[in-house]
Amino acid sequence: MFLAACAAFFLSAPAVSAAGPWKGDAFVSQDNAGLGTRNFALRTVNDQNVGMNRASWELNAGASITLYYKTWTTGVPPDAPTNVILRVYSDNGAAQIIQLHNGAAPADGTTFTFYSTDNGLDTGTPVAGTYRLYVQAQCAGLGCLTGEYNINSDAHGDKGALRGGIKVSDIAKNPYPAGTAYAYGPAGDENMTFTAVTTDRLEDTGANQTVRVSTKRNAGSVIENGSTQELGTGGSTIGVFVADNTYDPTGGTDYDVQFEIVGNSNLLTGDKWTHIATSGNGGNVTRDSSTIARYANRFAVDPRIYFSIDGAAATNDATSTFAIYNRGETVTSTFRLLNARSEALSRAMNVSAVNASGSVEGGPTAVTPSANVYTFAYTVGTADTATNDTVGSSKKLRATNTDQTKDSNNVFAVSSLYFIDSHPQLNDTSLNPDDFPTEDANETTSGVISADIFSFFAHVKNVRKDTNIDTSGSAVTFTVTKPDNSTRTTQTSDTGSDGWTSNFDFALEAPGGAWAVTASATFNGNSGTDSETLNFVSPYAGNYAIYAVGWNQTYDIGETARFTIQTAERNDSGGFDPLAADSAPTYRLRYWNGSNWTELTSSAMTPLAETATYEVTFSIPSDSSWIGRRIAVLFSAVIAGTQINESREIEIVGSPAQIVINGIPDRTVPTVAASVRITNEGTIGFEYHYEWCVVTSDSNECGGGDDVAYASAAKFIQPGVNFDTTLTLDVTQTGSYFFKAAVWWSNQSSKASRSFTAIEPGTGPEAEPEPSGTTTSGGGLLAPTRAVTVSAAPAGADVPKLLEEVWKKISEIIVRILGLEDRVAKLETRVTVLEEQPRVVAPSAPVRVRDVVARPPDPPPTPVREPRFFIRMH
Repeated sequence: MFLAACAAFFLSAPAVSAAGPWKGDAFVSQDNAGLGTRNFALRTVNDQNVGMNRASWELNAGASITLYYKTWTTGVPPDAPTNVILRVYSDNGAAQIIQLHNGAAPADGTTFTFYSTDNGLDTGTPVAGTYRLYVQAQCAGLGCLTGEYNINSDAHGDKGALRGGIKVSDIAKNPYPAGTAYAYGPAGDENMTFTAVTTDRLEDTGANQTVRVSTKRNAGSVIENGSTQELGTGGSTIGVFVADNTYDPTGGTDYDVQFEIVGNSNLLTGDKWTHIATSGNGGNVTRDSSTIARYANRFAVDPRIYFSIDGAAATNDATSTFAIYNRGETVTSTFRLLNARSEALSRAMNVSAVNASGSVEGGPTAVTPSANVYTFAYTVGTADTATNDTVGSSKKLRATNTDQTKDSNNVFAVSSLYFIDSHPQLNDTSLNPDDFPTEDANETTSGVISADIFSFFAHVKNVRKDTNIDTSGSAVTFTVTKPDNSTRTTQTSDTGSDGWTSNFDFALEAPGGAWAVTASATFNGNSGTDSETLNFVSPYAGNYAIYAVGWNQTYDIGETARFTIQTAERNDSGGFDPLAADSAPTYRLRYWNGSNWTELTSSAMTPLAETATYEVTFSIPSDSSWIGRRIAVLFSAVIAGTQINESREIEIVGSPAQIVINGIPDRTVPTVAASVRITNEGTIGFEYHYEWCVVTSDSNECGGGDDVAYASAAKFIQPGVNFDTTLTLDVTQTGSYFFKAAVWWSNQSSKASRSFTAIEPGTGPEAEPEPSGTTTSGGGLLAPTRAVTVSAAPAGADVPKLLEEVWKKISEIIVRILGLEDRVAKLETRVTVLEEQPRVVAPSAPVRVRDVVARPPDPPPTPVREPRFFIRMH
């Protein structure tokens, strides 16, 4: 008794554990002044260890778990408790779920069954969340000889935790507005709403009991996380997303929806407040982890939009007033937009013009469609990307809105090229205008020194040659250069509304020879230049002349140009007789490269057997960069001590070709084939680059990255030779297409196009049926393209296969005959020009060299005939 009394006197406070809360274990201990302890626990394991984390601490909503009441002592313990309380609370709050025991201490190892429900019993409603295990021991009254105590795991020991797992029975979606996928909304954002149907939470007050619904690629990365929110009342949580370019711009793609537990427990601050149940989830729901449940392939979305011209075909094309513009001009484009369900958009979009590298150059401008038609207009900036040619720098349109961006195919091009005509008139200050394409019709290029005055004008037009340019700020510069290419004088001017400058007058002066006047225009970021060779004639040279004999105006690359002249003296009758030059005449070749004269060659000419006749040849390089080059030929001779000059011009035209698509022998997917012929219609062999493509629109040319399929190659072809080949491309989808082919020589081309319908193998004739009507092919020397009208065989006629093949050959032969007719017509024209060319005799005229050496007029153009052949098969 003495020892007991002493122990009671020295009874210590409860032994406070150094850790916790513990998963699956609530623990508290009463110390007896250091002599021993009495321990109490409510746990998921039947052992007598101090508080620790237990492996078994989780259960699914509605499921049960066995709890053990454990008590044991060490050393000289305090007296046994007179009352023990065992309870389960909600998380770290005051809400009690169930009281398991309240009374005399149960025997060590007594078990209790707890259910993850709203009342802890099997009759309750299954709920999810974190539970707190609670154990309390009391010793009061005379039976507590070692002293009274009242301890609990919340205040004096370690709290214990259980976690009820949430069940995800479904993740529902709102219906598709139409079709089998969500799409970009026609009038506004199209929402995708997903509702996670789950077990309810333990209580609807814990702000930490948060979740979210997210979208993700199939078992891959998350695309969009929904908002973090408390678990919805009754276990219903909603996530709303917009069908836009956040999702892959492809068709037929299915995506997953996942339900994720976000918030942590208030009791176990490093752990989630619940977990995904290990069983009992919906049949379409996969448990990816303790915090994520996923509904695989839950929805499909195709956010793509397409440009369309007619609102029916998603060709990704738009239209503009013109195909090419200059800087400073206003571009107006129209188009429709379709979503992936082919529904026309009526919502406002921001529209821009973008260059080939994707940089915005015009806009963005907010455009609201009228009757689903968008109209976009902008003025091309003076610094916008452009090329100084007739092709221009291609531009696309870009439509943007909330998380949506779409570029069209190439719509138009921008060029910095102005067409300018340097226009000399002699002794006439009043403009005698001409215009493209006969811009040299009313010009005079030869005059007498000290007797005549040139009036120089310039005419400026846009790259399309359909608009006169009214410049300002001294935009046009005239430069007069001497025969040695040194600058004699310059003069600036501007054009009026008719595109013409005022006159710049210049009196002819020594030395005689080939002078030049160059007109250059720079305005609004555009530029152009043109130069005319002028023949300044000495007044003493009027009795002498140089005649070009048998002049050929055009040559192909690789040809040898032959220049023949005759020198002459005026006779008493005013005509001219041959008279040999004092020494062999000389000639010079030069061309205008856009900024200055480039000298090619010069040399003395070779005398021929015929009196006063001289000749020289020049080999034109087989270089495609020479195609289109106009070369000035300058002759100079001294006759009886007097120097006279003459100038002519030739043009390098290249080696033209014709391309024809003879048919589509195989139109079955996945590879289609076209039978193509390329013919060299020039006079020399040439390596042609050719390309072919399949497109969905006849207005879409090959290249530009917007073809269904594209390929290119090169082939050296001898003159007059046909190159027959079969060109193939991969086309995987059936439908209506155009097979296009083009052959290039330098910046010139011949093109052909043929429509066809791609089909699945075995669903129709492998070859594309021959059309009834007009078939066209690329030009070359056959331009303009002839039309051959072919009447189909009578309906129901039994036409043998052999006859069909013969009919195809007949159609091809007709096209070739028409080409031969054109070539013969061109040769006849050349012969006529040669026969009319003056040689020794010139018409009488006053002694003014500009009259006797004037260049003969160009021959009239060959009339274009358009025959049609009507051939019927019976």
